[in-house]
Amino acid sequence: MTATLAASWTLTMRYARQAAGQFWCAVEERCPGLLPERTAGLFLAALGRLASGGDDPAGRSALLAVLGRAYRRHRLLPHQRTIEAALTGTVARHLLWTPELAAMWDRAAWQASAAVADAAEGVGDGPAWWPAEVIEHHRAGEGVATLTVRPWRRLPFQPGQAVPVSTERWPGRWRWYSPANVPRPDGTLEFHVRAVAAVSRALVHAVRPGGLLWLGPPHDAGLSLDPTRGADLLLVAGGTGLAPLRALVEQVAAAQAGRRVTLIVGTRTFGDLYDAISLDKLQCAHDWLTVVPAFSHDASVPPAEQGDALTLALYHYRAVQEVYVCGPPAMLAAARRRLPAAGVPADRLHLAWEFGR
Repeated sequence: MTATLAASWTLTMRYARQAAGQFWCAVEERCPGLLPERTAGLFLAALGRLASGGDDPAGRSALLAVLGRAYRRHRLLPHQRTIEAALTGTVARHLLWTPELAAMWDRAAWQASAAVADAAEGVGDGPAWWPAEVIEHHRAGEGVATLTVRPWRRLPFQPGQAVPVSTERWPGRWRWYSPANVPRPDGTLEFHVRAVAAVSRALVHAVRPGGLLWLGPPHDAGLSLDPTRGADLLLVAGGTGLAPLRALVEQVAAAQAGRRVTLIVGTRTFGDLYDAISLDKLQCAHDWLTVVPAFSHDASVPPAEQGDALTLALYHYRAVQEVYVCGPPAMLAAARRRLPAAGVPADRLHLAWEFGR
């Protein structure tokens, strides 16, 4: 069933602009003035992607965060049946429509609508997405890029949060990324991306300065600093999990709170350390910051830097520290086992959320 829905949605999206117009007209006829015509294409792409399935849990949670906010923003919750009918009606225009396919899409649209309604209860108010221009794109390493983007209007976020991101190439697919900076006067955000899936591959290999992205509403990711606690910090990063932890370093610097911070940056080899220049600048600027690279597969580096990030983190851990960990799922799973066993108290251990788990 999921494969049939996904295939039929792919066929529909071959006529994305026409489909967006048809969808908007169907909604406007029943609910005039609610859904802006200029947003219909992005809204339809996200809703159809959710209904047709195929996303992993993290992608689904990003879709729900965006769509939940869109339903609230445009007052669509009382009109769910109209939205469902508009979706299935749009798909029907582009396929050989059969009773079996109609039943599948009716059920899928209803399930997607119910999931969005549940999500809308916890997403708050405000815009559903912020158009953003890519102003810098740097290939920082093999399969890794850093992007600086400027939203058309300021995106309110806090260090450590995660933001859904979508591209022109894949307008119905949203993925979570954490800004690597604190809010800046010019409103720009920096993202670190490794090419592992459709959206991230587009961000690394296809997006260029001047390109358009969409940013969804920021969401807590388990890494926010508690302003009432001024303990020293041990930050443990794996791969592009460095991004939100670098933002926390900038937050400490801006607050001038007197914390001491140790940042463990885990990677395989010296050549994979993609943000070395920025890290060196931070360490030179702040005598309270110690940056420790951890190379798991590089025997040519000094012995003090050899090993995985968690092993070196435990070497540097002190009981007065709050510990923050962000990296790939395997690293987070290992941290969940190893750090408490080594004596890190549960209330001082902060692991990045694995969205959709």
